[in-house]
Amino acid sequence: MVSRTKIRSQNLAFRAFVVFTIVGTLHTISGCASKPNRDKENANLHLQMGTTLFTNRKYPEALRELLAAEKLDSTNPTIQNNLALTYFVRDRFDLALLHVDRAIALNANYTEARNNRARILIERGQYAEAIAEAKRVTADLTYQFPIRGWTNISLAYFRKGDFPNARDSATAALKIERSSCFAQTILGRSLLEMGLLEKNSVALLKDAAETLDRAIVACRSEGQDEAAYFAGLAHYKLGKSAAAVARLQGVLRDYPEGRYVKKAESLLEIIK
Repeated sequence: MVSRTKIRSQNLAFRAFVVFTIVGTLHTISGCASKPNRDKENANLHLQMGTTLFTNRKYPEALRELLAAEKLDSTNPTIQNNLALTYFVRDRFDLALLHVDRAIALNANYTEARNNRARILIERGQYAEAIAEAKRVTADLTYQFPIRGWTNISLAYFRKGDFPNARDSATAALKIERSSCFAQTILGRSLLEMGLLEKNSVALLKDAAETLDRAIVACRSEGQDEAAYFAGLAHYKLGKSAAAVARLQGVLRDYPEGRYVKKAESLLEIIK
């Protein structure tokens, strides 16, 4: 049984990967064809502007443009999907789910929206439903980004506290893209949790440390400090203080405004 405190810490994990997981949708779906109807043409212009603003992280402005697009064309599933993403990054998961459901209702074959729905359900704590939705994503052989479905499955299992299944799903994701920052990190963290929970777990902790070390490299271009912090923790649990200090100092040096800076500082104090 995973403690309530531990579950809470897991719920905070991987939030920094939100953009990595879903922004690609905006790039790949924003180019809808113009329609003869003037309202739909204008809706498409607002959609394009909203998409660009979202990509530049100007979320209030993006929301205004997308709402204007929806007012002109309420039957466009792309507008509904992008509204869902915009509400998602503002932590309005209720509205995000409402709009992504509309997108799927308008286009039952909209796999990208279905993947986004799985991600939204994870943040709502509806893990079983999220896993089922993401499995539909991975089953779509026409979908060009199956790794997104696998990483959502692994994240749902991780948040649920089912670390073996999180490990297996992350491994499936890495078979598609070996250099995935998200998949490497969630695999390493799953192995670390398993190692901390089991007796005689040195082998698991070693695997966790090695995986998280690889994730540090994979995540460098993503600007994510999560792998570096947990690599430090894994090495610390193995009794390798020098290696742990090196990883934790890397967090402070490379990610001075990262989410794990304070935790890295606290663990460094303990080691010293």
